[in-house]
Amino acid sequence: MLDETVQQEMVQQIDSVLKDGVREASDTQFFHTRAMALIDRLTPARSVYARMAATVMEEIRGLRGDRLQHILTALKADIEAGFLQTIEELVHASLFADILGQAEELLDHKYRDAAAVLVGGALEIHLRELAKKNGVSVEQTRKGKAVPRSVEDLTNGLTKQGVYNELTNKQVKAWYALRTAAAHGDYGKYEAADVKAMLNGVTNFMEKYSA
Repeated sequence: MLDETVQQEMVQQIDSVLKDGVREASDTQFFHTRAMALIDRLTPARSVYARMAATVMEEIRGLRGDRLQHILTALKADIEAGFLQTIEELVHASLFADILGQAEELLDHKYRDAAAVLVGGALEIHLRELAKKNGVSVEQTRKGKAVPRSVEDLTNGLTKQGVYNELTNKQVKAWYALRTAAAHGDYGKYEAADVKAMLNGVTNFMEKYSA
């Protein structure tokens, strides 16, 4: 079952496109583009919605160059409305919000070590999803077998790809080093305040670089 927040976001996106509709003949291509983009965002590629929409679009012929203006206008409208986030990204955001909420609760109850491990785990999963989104390999071959790339390799790859800068790369490594210290029992290397700063930083990072 979909998280309530995710479900509300999906409904709001659909309502927005349906509300605008086609007010006059010149709006037809604009509506088609937004509708197709919406279906692509919210449904799997081979869903009945996607297949039916594709069938309908096959009936449209003679797309002229001047109609590209309508396509770009539709894209602008979606960007301004904040609708370029896919349903997969919304689900990820909801999942990570739950995990980070649990970490905050642990920290509030003085369980700084468990909180650090939880935040670090969420960060690693997010980096892997962010890598997939941006075409950065999440695996490497070692002794003839595919194995997951390390967090250091992932964040270096994302930096090289231009997803974020070197300063952010160093911060990501620092957060994960704190997680490693907590997981290995090196409790003297950090304090509760460091874990709190990590939690806040990772939360902001995930919001800025959605996956």
